[in-house]
Amino acid sequence: LRAAAFLFSLLCFVGCADICNGPYTSSASISYQIHSWNDLREWNQVLHKGATWFKIDPHYMNSTFCQNQEQDTLQRPEGCFVLSHDYPTHRRTNYNTTEDVIPMLSSNWFQPFLANSKISIALCFKVDSFDPCDGSEAAANWTKLVDELFASYSSYLNESGAQVEFILDGAGTAGANRTCLQEKWRPWNYTWIIGDDPQSAFYSNSQENSLDRFQLMNTPVPEDSTCLQKLTEEGNQGYGKFQAGPYPFLNWEPSDQGYILDSADYYLDTGIIHQPGFLYAINIDTVQFEVFAGSRSGRAWNYCLESLKGDNPLLAALPGSQDIRFLVSFFNTDSMMQQYAILFAQEKFGNFLMFELSTNHAESAPAVDMSVMSIDSDHFNVMVWYSTGSYVILHLDVVELELRAKMTGTWPVSSGSVSSSEFVKAQNETNSSFFTVTSSTEQNAVQVQLGKIDFHSMHVSVIGEPTQIGESNHPIDSLSVSTIMIGNQELETELCSGEFAMSGIVSVVDHEKRISAAMFCATDSGSISGITTSDLV
Repeated sequence: LRAAAFLFSLLCFVGCADICNGPYTSSASISYQIHSWNDLREWNQVLHKGATWFKIDPHYMNSTFCQNQEQDTLQRPEGCFVLSHDYPTHRRTNYNTTEDVIPMLSSNWFQPFLANSKISIALCFKVDSFDPCDGSEAAANWTKLVDELFASYSSYLNESGAQVEFILDGAGTAGANRTCLQEKWRPWNYTWIIGDDPQSAFYSNSQENSLDRFQLMNTPVPEDSTCLQKLTEEGNQGYGKFQAGPYPFLNWEPSDQGYILDSADYYLDTGIIHQPGFLYAINIDTVQFEVFAGSRSGRAWNYCLESLKGDNPLLAALPGSQDIRFLVSFFNTDSMMQQYAILFAQEKFGNFLMFELSTNHAESAPAVDMSVMSIDSDHFNVMVWYSTGSYVILHLDVVELELRAKMTGTWPVSSGSVSSSEFVKAQNETNSSFFTVTSSTEQNAVQVQLGKIDFHSMHVSVIGEPTQIGESNHPIDSLSVSTIMIGNQELETELCSGEFAMSGIVSVVDHEKRISAAMFCATDSGSISGITTSDLV
């Protein structure tokens, strides 16, 4: 349930656009192109997040530079293409090159992504101190290398039948007066940039001067007062031939939420919705983009809680209903009290209704964690934790919009961060559930301990001793623990074997903003075992 929070932002952006308008429910297909991810090791994780549009930067370097590059196995006298947006440095010897692209696309791990969707890759060629059409030796070497790349990549496409398309970008197009390239490397198409490339290509698909190959409108959206200037010029003309074209509109490359929303609003307000989509070339993480654009795309929630003011936002999903419901909480810095509200939505990423909750519980310190267990579809037990290790169990009535304290207590933790997992029902015990508490010590160690609660008697038991699962060289800023297995199941894994009450993952963020993780299994007697750690050093 906590995974839902990844595409959910509760913070209002203060800028030139209003995120509180929306979300739009149009089929606008506002999405992204992964921009300049030239380290191919990064592709696996972003493909898992759903990316299908990419741009890489084949940067021409001479043979003197290339002879020290480990990935350049051909060692051609003409030089090589290293993948780098900026000018490559001789201090680095392990740049990916264009030689690495086809092996990656052909690898076993890549095949499931090709089976599910088409992958589009823009090749944004970079040159320095020469022009491909200036008749220089460097230009001749560059052209020969592109010829060979085109032959190699085309051979892969023909032999594999893979759902992959390459698009020419940057110095690889016949735009910006590079007329010598007009008939090179067909049938690959070009991007088109207003002001740089032939204006006649905005309307015409004539084969003369290769106008038919300018197919992907690539609009600059700078993060300044001119952010909408080029997009407005295109929109005022109905986006020319590109409105009927097969490619999405592409915008590069705002990372500020305000500029993303300003340009999205202009596109939506024109009423000219382009079915293939409206994409942003992004350098930020895809999940961050989805949240930033969520109130316009309908692909994430980015909702303003205008009547709630405070810090330490907490979020928990409320299961058991056809509606989508979240319990949210803030510490109000004016009243120095914890505030609670319920958000209702009738569909995924649809509009919310918000209802503030009344409560008889007052706490003058901010809550740091919140877990929910359902009694029925309209009633829940809510366990709220504070940094001191104290907790309160509240009864939530969704119908009456009320939170009432049922009991309070204190967990024996050290002075650092604290977090509690979701509840897992104890086997053959209707009213009892297990949970784990993770905390940090003054020595920056991370420890886990099992707890059990009887919701009938409202009795909380501390089971077993805290078990250390790692330590950090830096102060720990925050912890979180999530359940990954329902309780009392037989496990036969490398982590642990036998019957366990629950297992989980602990995430740690230290003062240097480094993220670490550990896995554990806990028996119903409180024994913690099967620990593995990652970067908890």
